[in-house]
Amino acid sequence: MEELSSLAPKQPEKSGGTSSSHSSSQNDDSQTSNDPVIFLDVADDEMVEVAPEPIAFDSTRWVQFSTRLAINGLLVIVLSATFAWLYVGAAWQIDTTQIVYGVAIAPQLDYSVFPAAVAARLPPPLAIINSTFLQPFSTFTAGRFGLELLTDVTTRSSALELADDGGRVWSVVWIPEDYARTIVGGMLNGTKPASLELIHDSAKHYTSETSFYSAFQTFFQSYRQSVGTSLAAQATQLLGAAPATSAFWIQGPVALNVTDLHPVTKSAQNLHSFIAFVVLYVSAILTITMASRIHDPYHPFRQGAIRLLVSFLYMFFQTLMVAMIPWCLPDNQGSFAEAWGWWLLVGLEQLAFVCMFYLYFGRMFGQALATFFLYLSLCTSSAIVALPISPRFFRLGYGLPSYYAVHGARAIYFGSGRNLLYRDALAVAAWLVGCFVLIVVGYALRLNVLVGQKLYAKSRAKIVVPPKIKKQAAVVEVVVKVGNGQALA
Repeated sequence: MEELSSLAPKQPEKSGGTSSSHSSSQNDDSQTSNDPVIFLDVADDEMVEVAPEPIAFDSTRWVQFSTRLAINGLLVIVLSATFAWLYVGAAWQIDTTQIVYGVAIAPQLDYSVFPAAVAARLPPPLAIINSTFLQPFSTFTAGRFGLELLTDVTTRSSALELADDGGRVWSVVWIPEDYARTIVGGMLNGTKPASLELIHDSAKHYTSETSFYSAFQTFFQSYRQSVGTSLAAQATQLLGAAPATSAFWIQGPVALNVTDLHPVTKSAQNLHSFIAFVVLYVSAILTITMASRIHDPYHPFRQGAIRLLVSFLYMFFQTLMVAMIPWCLPDNQGSFAEAWGWWLLVGLEQLAFVCMFYLYFGRMFGQALATFFLYLSLCTSSAIVALPISPRFFRLGYGLPSYYAVHGARAIYFGSGRNLLYRDALAVAAWLVGCFVLIVVGYALRLNVLVGQKLYAKSRAKIVVPPKIKKQAAVVEVVVKVGNGQALA
């Protein structure tokens, strides 16, 4: 029995086990996979991983590399074509007829201040409004803008509220109650000009509104000259002689008063409200890439918690820097505390949004999908063109979180659409909570079930037992069989 026991395998030494295993495993017939072999050294019942040999590229790996390169190139082409299609399509298919100008008319004063003989010969106030403004204005808007007569709006306060809301009409032209009486008085006595009021919100969409306002100003200048000529002819018929020269005729019979509900004093801050979410979106991609380098395989939940904490801290300081930029300029608008809180909420939502793609689709396809939604957000959510005048397809931006991010930022900076700020906050928060729930569920399933089983199977398959240990194990098996009284084959 002592001779047989001397044939039993001995415990390998800690210092020289690695080199002997490495040299003897190269001729092992069990190595049929192209994966790198993990050589193990047994010490105190623990397996310590040793670095694998460098892998030489063979024909199989060159095929894999070429395939991956072709897939990446195809994704780049698809994303570039998607961006060109969305951006160019949004720029070419503008429909300005969706921009509706509303005309609100206050109840007009009567002609009781004029002599009865003259008042009897005058047309009704609404007829004067129609001939002196509505007809020329409808000619201007035909084929260019929409036009709606707001018969239910009879007070200036309601006109201001309607223009501030912006859902029904883009801007409101308010005709005050003394418009018709002032027109008649100017023709008869040469008194002050009548007035119209344009109520608009330049912060609603600064670029588009600036263009529309310039077009309205051009119309009004030509309109004032033409209506002055028409009224001068009517005044001659009423008076039986040419009217006397007065401010009414020199300045023009109609003056324009402009009320900008939410003016933009800094165009740089206006641009910041559009591009800040893009900066945070790119920061989210970089943050996820950085956090994915943090590994703690023996404590997977601690690994997830550390990644989450690092991502939060990075985004926290990133949003602080983004929010501080407008306040480095003079004459900024809005509240810094509100702006920072808003961009922090948006940044966390962007972080969860991007992380969701990486978790469920992997790094390559996840980054491709994240880039695709960035393009989609640029063309539909950040209002490169105003959404009301863009094709209906591009209005799917209403379902993306970035649209509400931009809208909420403009409400905080300029006060435009402030009544919808709670809606914007709820929409962004809903995206944040939804994406975070999907991340937690996906991370738990992927880590505890899929990844755990896959790593365990790979580890078992890559363990190489050196031939010397195999022979010693066979001798031990013989000794055990003989000791149990079994016959040798």
